[in-house]
Amino acid sequence: MPTHKINADLALTGTLTVGVDDTGHDVIFYGATSGKYLHWDESADALKFRDSTYLYLGAGNDLQLYHNGTNNFIETYAGTLFITQHANDSDIILRSDDGSGGVTAYLTLDGGAGFTIADKKIRYKDNVEAAFGSSDDMMLKHDGTDGFIQNYTGDLYIRNNTNDKDIILQSDDGSGGTTTYLRIDGGDEIMKAGKNLRFNDNVKGTFGTSDDLQIYHDGTNSYIHNNTGTLRIEADQDDGDIEFRADNNSGGLETYMFLDGGNNNIKFQKDTNFIDNVEAVFGTGSDLKIKHDGTDSLIRNFTGNLIFRQTVDDGNITFQNDDGSGGNATYLTIDGNNELVQASKNFKVGDNLNIFAGTGNDLQIIHDGSDSYIKTGNSSTGNLIIEQNLADKDIILKSDNGSGGTTAYITLDGSTSKVIIDQTLDIQDLDIGGTATGDGSGLTDVNAQTVTITANNSTNETIFPVFVDGATGTQGLETDTGFTYNPSSGVLTASKLTTDQAAIVENAKDGAALMTLTGAGAGSEANVSLKMAGTVHGNPIKVKMTAENTSGSAVGAGILSYDPDADTFNIGQSTTHNRMGISIANTNTIGSSDVIYQEDVTIKSRVINMTANANHFEFNGDIMKIGDDATTRGKLYNYKNGTWTLADKDTEANADGLLAIAVGDNSTNDGMLLRGTITLDYDPGGAGDVLYVGDDGVIQNSAPSGSGDIVRIVGYLLGGAHGNIFFDPDKTFVEVA
Repeated sequence: MPTHKINADLALTGTLTVGVDDTGHDVIFYGATSGKYLHWDESADALKFRDSTYLYLGAGNDLQLYHNGTNNFIETYAGTLFITQHANDSDIILRSDDGSGGVTAYLTLDGGAGFTIADKKIRYKDNVEAAFGSSDDMMLKHDGTDGFIQNYTGDLYIRNNTNDKDIILQSDDGSGGTTTYLRIDGGDEIMKAGKNLRFNDNVKGTFGTSDDLQIYHDGTNSYIHNNTGTLRIEADQDDGDIEFRADNNSGGLETYMFLDGGNNNIKFQKDTNFIDNVEAVFGTGSDLKIKHDGTDSLIRNFTGNLIFRQTVDDGNITFQNDDGSGGNATYLTIDGNNELVQASKNFKVGDNLNIFAGTGNDLQIIHDGSDSYIKTGNSSTGNLIIEQNLADKDIILKSDNGSGGTTAYITLDGSTSKVIIDQTLDIQDLDIGGTATGDGSGLTDVNAQTVTITANNSTNETIFPVFVDGATGTQGLETDTGFTYNPSSGVLTASKLTTDQAAIVENAKDGAALMTLTGAGAGSEANVSLKMAGTVHGNPIKVKMTAENTSGSAVGAGILSYDPDADTFNIGQSTTHNRMGISIANTNTIGSSDVIYQEDVTIKSRVINMTANANHFEFNGDIMKIGDDATTRGKLYNYKNGTWTLADKDTEANADGLLAIAVGDNSTNDGMLLRGTITLDYDPGGAGDVLYVGDDGVIQNSAPSGSGDIVRIVGYLLGGAHGNIFFDPDKTFVEVA
């Protein structure tokens, strides 16, 4: 391509296009200095400035861009240099060599987040300050020796906005490392001092918006000074204490007062000295006051009763006073062991002053100035009883003997159980309303009289047959309380009846019992002993019972027999073995070794009665007594490892064993229902519903459906509105997947 040189000025008024058809050529603009030019490189599609060739912007070359062959320069000589990014949410990134042949971001002006990100350390040289605020209000620097954070306007805030995080002040630990001196705990909202906090003399630690609480040391003394409200010293640690300690006058410390948080009391471990006329006051209304007025000691109560109480087991309350010789003596003891008040000194009551006993002043002891009285009150109840409880001791009534002394008049002799008249008995008129007992041997001028017998054939009372105490001669009359007769009921009662002949009862009325045995009271047993004397090897003792109809024909017979050789009790009879039915060994329960016999007998059915009603826990059926565990009536239990525990559908271990319903409070004493009917104290569903193991011993009518639940049928709801169920637990169960 030819080169055209134009040595004269060239003025173009139109567009200058270098190249055609979207294909151009290089354009070079030379300067006055060799090697410095502006080159449009068409192959590189780039505008190139040679080294030290400048790009000037502004009328006064105010902004200059150039490369001097080594370094790159952007220089401004007027106004402010703006680098502006107008693209929404875009950044300005300053990047440089990363030390390994690549580049990395050093500073990012993040247009999306709206702040500047330093991607590398920013290092300030000594005495170069990092300044913040429009007037350099806060400055950070290092002066070559120390580091400074200086604030010149407003408050200085050090703030951590991370949730539950702390501000930690650390410093040298004296061994080349660092340790925490102060932690501002954002999680617990407290400040934790990791080292001792020292206040100089007269420098106060103040608390409250108005410095309400102040703690300081003035160089001599220490003060806790409160200006508002109540000063509280609190220990919030469970069972923690507050302990007041002071010098023990020997260079150490001792506890003077102890606020015991475990026992909820105050313990004084040193004497508490109240000076004269200073009161110890108790109660919100100063109800109790204790003081010494310089002469006397006073305990004064102003509200309610004044109660002296000793709570130590078997401990006493003792009242002591001067004994008249410089010591102390006990005057009165309230004995907590024997539950009595014991006077150790004479107890003096003035004339016409009563000693009362009983809530209604039922017993009174008084001296009216002339006479002494032991009497009951006008509104008293009961008798006046003088009782001697010491074995073989007496009650002796003494009075003046007419010569300045006393003598016994009447003695109630405890060893002989007699009343002894020790002085002459002057009887003007003797009226014995009851029965006079004794043999009369000491009586004179007493003649035997005819005894009149009164018939009593109908009165409903117990009477005592009369006996004589010998077979011949003069005899005394007596009765025996063990042998009585009631003419109204026709009942003859004796503790024992012995005869050497067979007892025969004849002409018994139709339906009447030939023999009735009645216990001594509710729940008592009547025992019948059938004894065969002598050796009876091979011969059982039999009791044959027969019944006849009105025509005298036998309608039934049975035999109860005891085999002394086998120590076995048999019920029933057979033609071959003289027994039928149940054979029970000599125990109070049927065990595995006992035999139940069935010979030529058909057991048709067993009837379980069940009446639908509201009486909870009525039951009929099979009862087992085992375990000796505490139970709750009506609850469903599971027997496992020798223990009854509440059945629960949630776990297999509590629902896979022997099931039973408790019928009382103890599995051994009251028993457990294995099968039968029972009335619960709740209604588990509707009549005919299938019943299942539920939660905590409860029976429910819905099959469990939760994961891992045990589905086990325990019976059926019979009907009614009171939980009448038939209990018959299935031996199989299903676990829900």
